[in-house]
Amino acid sequence: MDLGFDTVGNATLIAYDSGPVLVTDPWLGGDLYFGSWQMSHEIPEEQSQAVDAAPFVWVSHGHPDHLHGPSLERLRGKTILLPDHRGSRIAEALDEEGHRPRVLVDRSWTRLSDRIRVWTFSDSMQDAGLLVELDGSTLIVNLNDLSNTGWMPAVRKVARDYPTVLVMAASGFGDIRWMNFWDTDGNAIPSYAQLRVEAGVKIGPENAALTDAVCGTHFVPFSSMHQYQREDTLWANKYVTGLDDYTNGYDSNTSVPLPPYIRYEVGGDMTELLPKEILAPPMPPSSFGDDWSETLTPAEAKEVTDYFERIETLGSHLDFVTVRVGGREHGVKYQAGDIGVSFEVPRGSLLTTVRYRIWDDLFASQFMRTTWHGLSVDEGLAAFLAVGRYADQADVVTASQLEEYMSHYRDRAGRLATVRHRVEQELVGHGQGEGAVRSALYRLGRSVYRETIKR
Repeated sequence: MDLGFDTVGNATLIAYDSGPVLVTDPWLGGDLYFGSWQMSHEIPEEQSQAVDAAPFVWVSHGHPDHLHGPSLERLRGKTILLPDHRGSRIAEALDEEGHRPRVLVDRSWTRLSDRIRVWTFSDSMQDAGLLVELDGSTLIVNLNDLSNTGWMPAVRKVARDYPTVLVMAASGFGDIRWMNFWDTDGNAIPSYAQLRVEAGVKIGPENAALTDAVCGTHFVPFSSMHQYQREDTLWANKYVTGLDDYTNGYDSNTSVPLPPYIRYEVGGDMTELLPKEILAPPMPPSSFGDDWSETLTPAEAKEVTDYFERIETLGSHLDFVTVRVGGREHGVKYQAGDIGVSFEVPRGSLLTTVRYRIWDDLFASQFMRTTWHGLSVDEGLAAFLAVGRYADQADVVTASQLEEYMSHYRDRAGRLATVRHRVEQELVGHGQGEGAVRSALYRLGRSVYRETIKR
């Protein structure tokens, strides 16, 4: 290929300029999330060779379907481009392991070849996106797992100057929003994905809306291609999004959907790649070092409680955190009260999690059972997820550290962008109220906001 790109695997983009130049988020094979995840489709041999030949690798964030250790080991010696994440955990770890990390300046262009340059942006949730320009005429907007944290106006401002803009983003019914939630009476709480699957929700309109919002001309399904293979997570496969679901119901006057796996040549043809589907056999938890009956030793239990006691910021939202392992409970109490969360998880994966500070991985595995006390699922995730991630990825564990951390990202985004995002979130919250979408206040605010982000 002269100039263009391929999409393969889960979130892997291969950009070419007279040969392979850049690979993003390479998960090239193997198990993830304590053996729960497997790839949905093989990477074709031609693209596999291109991955090996590219001099640059970009890694968006620390989840293992994006930062995959064995895949990076295969690509050792290449320059690993990283977003400027506060705390620099990934950059420092890769440097210690003998890799060649290079942190890119946030929201600034970096040239990789004569006709390819990139522009990366990160957010407070320790995620990031990447804009890839091909010869000044075509822009790839790689949003991978990003949620809307206020970056959209900045991306839109760049994208609107290109005649061709291909948007790539995670989407689907929502299994990656996590599942396996329970109430205190032992009743399963239907997950976001379950509710959407059972309601017959079409994903296409959501992807069309996102693409149009960032001035896209094409949408490519991305960063969502996986399956569950552990015997204790096979149930989750019913909520995985099929390849045809991503564009089902897609409706736009300004953009069109493309297949997930493609070869796209600038000024040439788009060819659909047809990789072989992976039929993963069920695997017992013991294959990955887990036995649900195993208990913690006193020293191991202290590791777990120390992990949570260290995160003082959790005490601003929760009264307690309890972890049940092999039928025995361990935990911390931040203050008197009944608001909290209980986790039930096997010993092996739990110890790996607290030792490497990767609690997100347990949520994504889907085998951990989570019970919310005095909180809805949304309230619980809001209380636990963000501060837990700040602690794990950026070592932010006190109130003062959290304020400094958030202030840094507000300054990076700019005061106007921060206000824009706050207005948007207020409008969304108001719009979700009964009858609010029909109110004059809502319609006026929505119109003002939409005109503002176009500037």
